[in-house]
Amino acid sequence: MNKVLIIRMRNVPIIDATGINTINEVYKESKQKGTRLILSKVHSRQIVKKLKGARLLFSIGKANVTDTFQEAIDRSKAILIELSVSKY
Repeated sequence: MNKVLIIRMRNVPIIDATGINTINEVYKESKQKGTRLILSKVHSRQIVKKLKGARLLFSIGKANVTDTFQEAIDRSKAILIELSVSKY
């Protein structure tokens, strides 16, 4: 089964090393289970900078870090379609 996990970050203005490590662990566990991770409502430049510094922006994929929840929903639909098509 194909899955997508969306983490809404609308109330996260800044992030520290512990937060980055937590996102990294969630990313690794999700990847291991075949689940794609999307970070939604990432508005803080500081967060984007920390994600870049930890290479998480690259790992998660820039397209999977969205400004709005609707963009995250649209992206998840596109991922699920892509995954279902690639099976055949």
